[in-house]
Amino acid sequence: MRIVASGAVLAGVAMLAVLGGSGSAVAQQPADLQVKAGCGYPMNHTVVVRNHGPGPAHDVTIRYWSAFGPVGERHEPVIESGRAAVYDLGPMRTLELAAVTATSSTPDAVPGNNQGIFPTLHLRIHPMPCFLW
Repeated sequence: MRIVASGAVLAGVAMLAVLGGSGSAVAQQPADLQVKAGCGYPMNHTVVVRNHGPGPAHDVTIRYWSAFGPVGERHEPVIESGRAAVYDLGPMRTLELAAVTATSSTPDAVPGNNQGIFPTLHLRIHPMPCFLW
């Protein structure tokens, strides 16, 4: 009888440990992803995804498109608060529109800046050949 009682007590403690572990989870802090695209001399076409925090952004997917140039998707496991993921996507034409979106499994505090269409102007003869943001 004692063995059964001890087994029941141990089972109850194990159940409390499982429930306590799942019930003690802290709410995930939101992140604020912001996307930009453009070019800067002497760089090529560039996409920047910045996390303004306060928490890290997990499972980030970045999709980008431009009329004449690169189209694709990138994945980042985590972008920490205050950090950015920057992608150099190659050369541009004279005038392009670049579209970028970023999604994450982390709730976003300001979802309105997770996507955008950005004009980029590249003039080879001008000392500042790119218009950027």
